Amino acid sequence: MAKLKEEEIIDRWSVLIGEAKGRGKEVFRLTKENLELLKAPKIKLVEKEISPTLLRKLKGQGRMFLVVKNTYLEDYLMYIGASDYGEQLFVSWYLTLEAGWLRKFLSKLPWPIQFILFPYALLYSVYRMFKRKTVRPGEMDIFDLEELTAYVTTVHHTLVAATKSVSETVGFDFTKVDTKSKGFLNIS
Repeated sequence: MAKLKEEEIIDRWSVLIGEAKGRGKEVFRLTKENLELLKAPKIKLVEKEISPTLLRKLKGQGRMFLVVKNTYLEDYLMYIGASDYGEQLFVSWYLTLEAGWLRKFLSKLPWPIQFILFPYALLYSVYRMFKRKTVRPGEMDIFDLEELTAYVTTVHHTLVAATKSVSETVGFDFTKVDTKSKGFLNIS
C-alpha cells in the first residue's frame, strides 16, 4: 500500500476538464504510449491504488494513480491521477521526495534501538549516496538536477499531451490551461 502525504510533495500540476467524466483510463493509456515512444531512460511505470492513510485504505477510499519512478533518483516519485469530479475529469501529477524504507523503518523504532542501529544506517546511507539512488535537493550536483528536471519535464509533457488529446475529443478549450507546474522545478 502506498501513501501520498502533503509534506512529501515538492512539485505539482493539475487541470479540471469539463464534460470528460470516465476518461481517466484514456489519459493513463496515452501517457504510457507517449513515454514509450520517447524511449525515456530510467523511467518505470506502474498503476497503483494510493490512499493518504491506512484508515482511508481500509474504508475503500483509495484512488488509482499511475506511479512513475526514475531508477537513478529512486526517492523522487511522480503520482499521476485522473479521477472523475462530477461530470468533469481532474488530471494531476505530484512529484514527491519520499524517505527510503530504512529511514521510514528507523523512525518508527524507539530511540535506544535507533541509537544501536545508527552505524549500520549510516553505512547504508553512504552506500546509497555513492550509487546516486538518493539525493536530497540540497545535495544535488548539476548532473542530478539535470536528470531530475529531464525526468519530470518528460513525464509532464507526455501527460499534458494526453490531457490535451482527451480535451479535444470532448470540446474543451485547452489553450487557456496553465501548463506550468507549481513547486521546486516550475516545469513549463
